[in-house]
Amino acid sequence: MTIANIFFSFKGRIGRSTFWIASLSSGIVFGLIYCLIVAVLDQQSAMIAVVVSLPLFAWISQAIYAKRLHDLGKSGWWILLSIAPLCVALFGLGLAQAGAAVDSAGLAALSIPFSICSLGLSLWSFWLSIQVMFFAGEPGSNDYGNPPRLAVEYFNSFEEDEQMEGAQSMANPSLPRQSAAAAPPAVVMRPKTVQPARPSGFGRRGHPA
Repeated sequence: MTIANIFFSFKGRIGRSTFWIASLSSGIVFGLIYCLIVAVLDQQSAMIAVVVSLPLFAWISQAIYAKRLHDLGKSGWWILLSIAPLCVALFGLGLAQAGAAVDSAGLAALSIPFSICSLGLSLWSFWLSIQVMFFAGEPGSNDYGNPPRLAVEYFNSFEEDEQMEGAQSMANPSLPRQSAAAAPPAVVMRPKTVQPARPSGFGRRGHPA
């Protein structure tokens, strides 16, 4: 898997080490960009630049998170669980504010179930984040691809084959490059065994010459 796929693609699987490295590196890069924007631009321009860059940071972080979910055998749509508690809490807060504005106790009371639901979703999202950060992925292939370790081993073996073929071509430049699968099978010549001639009936032991 290339670096571009790790940061921008929602397909495939990544392990825990790749998840941590990609998450920390992207966070550090965007933190440095934010500090540079604040230091160079004025306050209003800096706020506009930060708001514009937030969708890119959100895309990268969610792409990394989704591929880690795939490694656990879960759908990438579980990402929505991370924003569900905030949406439910904001809706409940809106009901509470509306109830206070119109002096309606019934409307304000409707915010309580939403607050409880938001708490439950937050706990569930926290448990999912623990699995993504610390749990090992499925050992075999699943619906989202091969294990990350097997993919790396295949890529390394492919590189070793290419390097070996390149070294052979440099050692024998007159020979055309061909893969091992295209090479003709070696023919093994076996020496023929010469059987001694058996005597005919005339001259055998017990028969007169």
